[in-house]
Amino acid sequence: MKKIILGLSMMVAIGISSAFANEDLKVSDKVLSSFGKDFTLAKNVQWREENGYLKARFTVADMLIEAYYSSDGEFVGSARNLLFEQLPLSVIREFNQKYNEASILSVLEVTNNEGTSYRIWLEEDNKKIKLNASSTGEITILEKRKK
Repeated sequence: MKKIILGLSMMVAIGISSAFANEDLKVSDKVLSSFGKDFTLAKNVQWREENGYLKARFTVADMLIEAYYSSDGEFVGSARNLLFEQLPLSVIREFNQKYNEASILSVLEVTNNEGTSYRIWLEEDNKKIKLNASSTGEITILEKRKK
């Protein structure tokens, strides 16, 4: 029974992926199979090649997600936009202690083989700052520039 369900899920995912794939880009069965296992609820899948990786851009529950795969079907990582309130409480607490007066521009959740981290873009005192936050709340500055 499990094999039948898995087989049907893969066929649906591959069918959906193929239907929305870039016409010029041929995505291998290995990549499509891996993607189908990783993101069974993906809709509106579009494939592109970017920086040597295959990037799938799709939605799950109306949330836009990007997932990256190597050409041999290995999952490299994924990214999705979040609201500030969706960050782990440890990150929110640390952010509020350090950057309470800042305006948040964007929040991105990044998941890869190193785990999950968060990129936060903000404006503060005529500066644009890009932060990295770990799920434990440790925040480091990645980039700082004048507006």
